[in-house]
Amino acid sequence: MKRNNSARVALNKKLKLERVIFTDVRSEFDRLSKKKVTVNAIKSATTNIEGILYDHYLRTNKVFGSDYRDRNRIRYISSQIFRSAEAEFAEHAAIQSEIITKTSVRQLKKVRAIAASKIDAYKQIDPSITVNRLANDLFDASLKRRIGSISTYETQWAAEFSKANEVEHVRSLSNKVGAKRWDSVGDDLMRDWHADADSQIVSIDEPFDVNDEELMYPGDTSLGATASNIANCRCSANYDISFDALSSL
Repeated sequence: MKRNNSARVALNKKLKLERVIFTDVRSEFDRLSKKKVTVNAIKSATTNIEGILYDHYLRTNKVFGSDYRDRNRIRYISSQIFRSAEAEFAEHAAIQSEIITKTSVRQLKKVRAIAASKIDAYKQIDPSITVNRLANDLFDASLKRRIGSISTYETQWAAEFSKANEVEHVRSLSNKVGAKRWDSVGDDLMRDWHADADSQIVSIDEPFDVNDEELMYPGDTSLGATASNIANCRCSANYDISFDALSSL
């Protein structure tokens, strides 16, 4: 398999997808911030966020989830691959929407405390401001700051899972071991330890070792990887399911 700067090629596709979910999440957050923001209001938005995430995972799967079966001219397991991905997407969307909701609730409580402690200073600028209005403004700003990281992570996970899921199904049709390579983008935004992981090759069944954490693919948390490896990661896994995959990557 030729390298051909695969991480940058994948990143261009991911960025286009990120812009779509960014708009969807921003619209939902805008809808939320226009109301009187309460814990119950935040929790009521969980289902909407879950639906946005699920739809985005399906959209991302269409872009990243067919390359390897197309390359190997395998069509008849397409429905099997999709059903597997669909089930994982539903579960992941439910988990992630709960995480987003819990983070929003914590943030609301935090900005309420800040608003109460800073209200006198703000009143010197705007005598009409109230604690509730200040808390709402601070909460709205905190939501907007989170949209970018949410869009990046949810796209990254969906793209890299879609590839891994597809490869596993295609590989199951043969006894080929298969291999995968960690590809980093290679720019100034890249973590040092992701630069160190660049070109790391392991068999498909084995995890990558990245800064003493194990990941089956970039964005994977199933083996306990933390935010230091996950947040805003733009790396990509590249796969080869040929007989001599370990030597050809």
